[in-house]
Amino acid sequence: MRPYLHEFLTAVYAEYDIMIWSATSMKRVELKMGQLGVLDNPNYKITALLDHLAMITVQSDSCGIFECKPLGLIWAKFPEFYSSKNTIMFDDLRRNFMMNLQNGLILMT
Repeated sequence: MRPYLHEFLTAVYAEYDIMIWSATSMKRVELKMGQLGVLDNPNYKITALLDHLAMITVQSDSCGIFECKPLGLIWAKFPEFYSSKNTIMFDDLRRNFMMNLQNGLILMT
């Protein structure tokens, strides 16, 4: 668990919906988030969990062929709530937001 995870999620929950998107299976996402106390924390709520099945394969000159997390999937499914104007993705792999660079912030590990 990253330091200050719960404090961070509590602070952003005041202004944002929170979704967890992992490149693993849903079973592992649910297990890990449960173990970390994210799913039942009284200070914030998780809007959605997404797993590797919501990722797409892309090809770029700089990274080759890889899986990434297209925010357009969320924007298309829920256009009344989410768009490029109100969505931020945090990830420790820059390639995960290759499809929406303007909405990604890289986490340093």
